[in-house]
Amino acid sequence: MAFDLFINASEQDHILAQFYVADCYYLGLGTSENKSLAFKYYEKVANKDYAIGQLSTGSCYSNGYGINKEPKLSFYWYEKAANNGNIVGMCNLGTYYKIGEGVEKDIDKAIYWYKKAAEQGYEYAQKRLEELM
Repeated sequence: MAFDLFINASEQDHILAQFYVADCYYLGLGTSENKSLAFKYYEKVANKDYAIGQLSTGSCYSNGYGINKEPKLSFYWYEKAANNGNIVGMCNLGTYYKIGEGVEKDIDKAIYWYKKAAEQGYEYAQKRLEELM
């Protein structure tokens, strides 16, 4: 029932409904699990500059959910999310810079992004930052 309402609202270009449709497909809530459709909806939302959609799109590219793994595209979407204020995206950028995933390894940039997320209260980023200091 809720899934059908989300679909109807998403067809009216409601961005949050489109994100919920993506989550429903991703998790199989109210519909069959379908990572490919989840990715398509996440990407649609990401292209509308919605940070959590950008983070989710990056995660799909990172893990190969509904799309082939593409570290550079994962980095691209995490960077968009981070620049839109998403602290998980910031932390993920820190990790990518730390290990050189999808981008050239750069410990200074890793520290920058971990610190930025940690300053906003993200404990996981604080722990990663402490490991580098």
